[in-house]
Amino acid sequence: MDQPAVPTFDLRPGRVDPKLLSSGAWRKIWRHATPSATAADPCGVADLRHALADYLSFARGLKCSADEIIVCAGTAETVRLLSAALNWPGRRVGVENPGYAAIRNVLHRIAVEWVPINATDPATISEQLESMPPLSGLYLTPNHQYPLGHRLDEALRRTLIDWADRTDTVIVEDDYDGEFYFGIAPSTSMAGLSPTSNVVFVGAMSKVLDPGLRLAFMRVPPQLLNAVHRARDDFGPTVPTAIQQGIAAFIASGELSRHIARARRTYADRRRAMLQELRTLPAVKNLVGIEAGLHVVAELAPTVDVVKVISEALQRGIALENLDDLRCGPTSGPPGLVLGYSGYPVAGLRRAMAVLRECPELGSS
Repeated sequence: MDQPAVPTFDLRPGRVDPKLLSSGAWRKIWRHATPSATAADPCGVADLRHALADYLSFARGLKCSADEIIVCAGTAETVRLLSAALNWPGRRVGVENPGYAAIRNVLHRIAVEWVPINATDPATISEQLESMPPLSGLYLTPNHQYPLGHRLDEALRRTLIDWADRTDTVIVEDDYDGEFYFGIAPSTSMAGLSPTSNVVFVGAMSKVLDPGLRLAFMRVPPQLLNAVHRARDDFGPTVPTAIQQGIAAFIASGELSRHIARARRTYADRRRAMLQELRTLPAVKNLVGIEAGLHVVAELAPTVDVVKVISEALQRGIALENLDDLRCGPTSGPPGLVLGYSGYPVAGLRRAMAVLRECPELGSS
């Protein structure tokens, strides 16, 4: 069977549904964009930085000033900028295993040695860090570990913050989808728990609004600001002024909060449908990471050949993510799939799952 050139359903994590945005509100915000006589401040347009600082205060419990906000073109650029500012090339930076492969690749390309931290059991992270040689940085997704989905509790967050301050290590707190949680209370960011500690908060508009905006931001603690400002000045502005002006107006008008509330309700329905369908597949033995975020991990029976599953699914027009592709070292665990559910309505997800049931590997236990 020939596989389709373009999948009918792409269930890999990272998709959002642009149809959830109010088209009227979306068009309206771009009226605020005006031509500029000079290039924007490399750190970001003032209105956007003020709006993001206010947003972090009420949404993430992180009280900060606009001066501490740095606007970047995507999460990867925040890591490149921090690496340049804090002299990480040639040094060691810890990354979660399994974890975000793109960040590992970026660090490798800029000559930063990444070191895997086993994230399968959060309770072991502190012990691992204490027993290994010093790190210059540590990249974490504490609010919804990517991809396994667990959250670090407040006690462990504080322990890691104390470790970072004691060892002069900088924690990069990537809050890539923190707006979406289901049946649980939102948690205070690590940076919010200790605003003067060595924690750089990273957020983005990719999961909230539109990945095509390429708009991310950092909140940098005061003691690191001068170094990051100098690096940002050297790199120059990378996000178009018009985009920054438009998003600033979107946040200030309250449309961002209203959109997130609508999207959270819609994604909750899609999550429920995805979980219902996955529980009917004999090969699926456990579902993890289901309390927050926009994806779920389906752990499969040990005998299942995940590579074969993905090939069978793609031949039927379904693109899937192999959990093994996000592992980067000597961690062990069951075979699994990482499935995003935010890109399609409930009816579409059910159609996609009906197709998956036709795959022989998933129909076995």
